[in-house]
Amino acid sequence: MTYLAVLSFLLTFSTLVYGSSDDLALQTQVITRFYATASRFKEPGVPSKANIEKLRPCISTSLNRLLREMQTAEVTYQKKTRGKSPPLIESYVFYSLFEGAHAVAGVHPEHPAPSVTFVVDLHYVDPYGTHETTKWQDRVYLVLEHGRWVVTDIEFLGEWAFRDHGTLQGVLQEGIKTAQSAPSP
Repeated sequence: MTYLAVLSFLLTFSTLVYGSSDDLALQTQVITRFYATASRFKEPGVPSKANIEKLRPCISTSLNRLLREMQTAEVTYQKKTRGKSPPLIESYVFYSLFEGAHAVAGVHPEHPAPSVTFVVDLHYVDPYGTHETTKWQDRVYLVLEHGRWVVTDIEFLGEWAFRDHGTLQGVLQEGIKTAQSAPSP
């Protein structure tokens, strides 16, 4: 096969699998925009209401609802524990790595509709000591909502001990449940 024949096959295949090259571009753009927005959040843990609103164009209704519920649950939990307990979520919530990421190095399509997934290459550069770079991948799930692609979940694929496990929605649901079951002082 010639180079052009292979390229033509790949383009045709990706169009059949992902709907269109426009969809693939839009899907990649929403993931890139999501991480560009999230990377500007300076506080770890659940984003503030203002920061959740900044993510709104990039996230599904269900993820938006869970983030808002978790933000409210965190405030309630801190009141219940009179600030004597650490936050329910202490990490940068959108990443496997506790410290978050400094860069999105790649966005790779993985599964077509209806469960559209992408594997995202992420990097974190330790600002102290040797400035070592930690590299890993997380899986991003997209849905088509109101005619636009949005992030609905993230599967944490990092393989170190101190990381969020499972999915973003799972971590948020667990945090909400913990806050609700915390005894009042």
